[in-house]
Amino acid sequence: LARDPNTGNLLLACEAQTQNGYALAIARLLPSGALDRNFSGDGKVDLSFGNAHTRLEDAAVDGLGRLLVAGFLDSTTGDSDVIVLRFDASGALDASLGFGGLSLIAFDFGPVPHTDDYGRALAVQAGRAVVAGDVEANTDSDFLPGLARLENALIFADGFESGESGQWPAAP
Repeated sequence: LARDPNTGNLLLACEAQTQNGYALAIARLLPSGALDRNFSGDGKVDLSFGNAHTRLEDAAVDGLGRLLVAGFLDSTTGDSDVIVLRFDASGALDASLGFGGLSLIAFDFGPVPHTDDYGRALAVQAGRAVVAGDVEANTDSDFLPGLARLENALIFADGFESGESGQWPAAP
């Protein structure tokens, strides 16, 4: 659950079971509680990665009103990696993040062939997505904390400059 501080909209993100496995389910609600039909046409986004099991653990909104979600993706080989996805205000994947709006973070410190990394918490810090989670450290299934910060291409990298409409004041 995340709240857009600019609009008051609520963003809900979770996993949904489908006929073929699991999908990511995201909805945006207006402050009244109604689905925001400006988000993906019906207020909802469903996204599947084939037979891979995906699960969202946290959501955040940056200063430009983009929705970021984090969790993990269990591949069909049994390997789990942290995922971060970013959606624009219309509900479309924001292609300026990672590969088509998806960033896959494979810490891969653990045993081969299966390493399990789980994204658990997400924040936006200075306009950048910061994700924390669990990283498998050895064959005994011991986990260590993992932390990653994703870069973006904003000029000031804070995500807040879009709210400014006037010129900067002259220096004294």
